[in-house]
Amino acid sequence: YADRRQTVSEHQQQIRVHLSLRGFDAEAGDRMAQFLESEAQRLDRIASLMAQARAWLRDERILAPADDLLRRSVGTARQRARDIMAERMAEHLSPTMRDQLDALLDVGEDDPFSTLSRLKANPSRPSVGGMKRLLAKLENIEATGVPEIGVNWINANYQRVLFHSVRNATADRLRGMNASRRYLALVCFLH
Repeated sequence: YADRRQTVSEHQQQIRVHLSLRGFDAEAGDRMAQFLESEAQRLDRIASLMAQARAWLRDERILAPADDLLRRSVGTARQRARDIMAERMAEHLSPTMRDQLDALLDVGEDDPFSTLSRLKANPSRPSVGGMKRLLAKLENIEATGVPEIGVNWINANYQRVLFHSVRNATADRLRGMNASRRYLALVCFLH
């Protein structure tokens, strides 16, 4: 091998033929991207998606590309799946629901807090007044119409990610989000 570097390539080719393996080319990349996109709608963790990609390559008898390329493919598929979920949620929301979700983020002139910040507030100590405030929160949530929207098609891990993104964000930061992702996050939070 030291005398002739081409011998390495020739032997690699002979091994691929003997094991019936194909190289990772553009077609294989496109097929893997489609597979990963569908898996990313079901799984959210990068490690899980990487394992699924490696298993798919093994099953298809395709040589695995470099880890960096695999990670980029997983990241792209994950982002694409998230975009698809956000668009799908936007289709489920009527204009009235969108307005009501946006209204949760509005801050009044006399009141420095948004309705969403009140919904995020922890319950007070157990009392009649505390129970009435909790019931008022539930009525605010029900008034948006969000409880009628099913979210079972959204990955549970991604639902938690969206819940915590709303829980930890300010109303101003949420208003700055892409509208379709904001609606998806708010619906998951309210559920």
